[in-house]
Amino acid sequence: MSEDKTLPALNGIFFEARGGYLYAVATNCYTLAVTRRELESGPDEAWSVFVPADTLKSVRAFTKLNRRTALYLGCRRDMYDDLVTLRAGHQSLEVPTFDGELPKLWAGDWRGIVADAVAGDPDLRREMHLSPGLLARWGTVSSGAQGEPLTVWSSGPRRPLVIACGPDFLGLQMPISVHGDGPGETPASIREQWADSLGNHPPAAKAA
Repeated sequence: MSEDKTLPALNGIFFEARGGYLYAVATNCYTLAVTRRELESGPDEAWSVFVPADTLKSVRAFTKLNRRTALYLGCRRDMYDDLVTLRAGHQSLEVPTFDGELPKLWAGDWRGIVADAVAGDPDLRREMHLSPGLLARWGTVSSGAQGEPLTVWSSGPRRPLVIACGPDFLGLQMPISVHGDGPGETPASIREQWADSLGNHPPAAKAA
């Protein structure tokens, strides 16, 4: 999610319960991540809320405390605000949601953005330039000793990189602008820079 406090409607996580799944979506304008969990029973009516970063600290603490207990999440409206409700065993927590104006992104546009990126077939006949800092964030997506492998593709050098992990996670990362309007090496420049090191040399001796 965005860490820019001047973009409060992106400084948090969007939750949506719809069609038998609970979705969590976050973006910082350059990357977008969606994860989903299948619900034991879908909501009577679809609901969605945006939970700001400061409030998420309480949510994380509650889920960590009850990590061995089934967690139930819902939404209710009191006299003034929407509240996210969490229940684990005999413990419960209610947290406020964002009360400002939300962008169209959270009104369903995120689905169109992801669907458009996923629909494209792999097609990278030119180099793609990516921010290493943003790319490193995807390292926390997979869990376990080896981690579930990431499936990665893009339908073009100026199209988002699609990052999938298992059946319930999708991520997008926009490339850095290149070809005269931004930083980045070309394959030709990289070959030239490495010519001395990768030229015709005898094979290295095997280690003892």
